[in-house]
This record gives sequence, structure tokens and C-alpha cells, in this order.
Amino acid sequence: MVLMEKTTSALLLVLGLYFTVQSVSLGLFSSGKPGVGFFPFLGGLILTIISCAQLIGTLKICKDTLEKPWSDKQGIRNIVLIVAFTALYIWTIGILGFLIPTIIYLLALVDLISEYSLKKKLIYSLASSFILFLIFAVLFAMPLPKGLLW
Repeated sequence: MVLMEKTTSALLLVLGLYFTVQSVSLGLFSSGKPGVGFFPFLGGLILTIISCAQLIGTLKICKDTLEKPWSDKQGIRNIVLIVAFTALYIWTIGILGFLIPTIIYLLALVDLISEYSLKKKLIYSLASSFILFLIFAVLFAMPLPKGLLW
């Protein structure tokens, strides 16, 4: 298990570095706005940082302290629910627009994976949805799906 995690982290690190380097050649900015290579650069940079952290974490883990995540029936149930929530989100975003399905989707995911109070889960899903809306619709002026409710 440790070897698999180290290998996966190393491969993702290489992939993140590749995306980061290649996206620079596409151009990060054009006329003061994000260029063609900006989002691949950002994605590659995030992937590189996360995979570095994961690789460092797996190098520090002792074999005795490893847990087997997702190995029981609860883990399989969670994976199936995440896939189902994602499929439902993709289907409803075209009908209802961006904001409402995103809030519900994030609330469902946070409810599934965390043990916070309902108030904190609502605050997280609302804040995250509005931040995503502000970043993409306002800051980058990207058209988001519009539906019946927006």
C-alpha cells in the first residue's frame, strides 16, 4: 500500500510538472487577461503542490500506522454516493443553472464526508458556491450554465 501511494504521488508530481512547464509555452497572459495556458498552468501548479505534500506524507508514514481507507462496506457506499451525486449534479446543472445545483452538490458531499454541524455545512456550501460564482462569472467573465432558477 505504501509503495502504491509513493508511486502514485511521484507520477502525479511528474504530470503536474509537465503541465506546468508545457502551459508556459502556450502563454499565461494575453492583453492583460488570462491566456490559453493560464488554467493548465494553475492546474499543473496545484497538482504539483498537492502531490509533493502527498509524497512527503507517504515518506513519513510507518507501515504499522497505515489504515485501509475505503476497504469496508461504508467506503464502497461513499464512493457510489459520490459518483451518484456527481452524475446528478451534471444532469441538473443544465436544467437549473449553476448556483442552486452547486450549493446542493457541495452540501451533499460535505454531509457525506464530514461530521460538522448542519449550520457549518450550509455555510461552507453557500460560501464555496458564491466564491466559485464570483471567480468564474464576475472575475473571468465566463458564462456559467443558466437554467430555470437563474
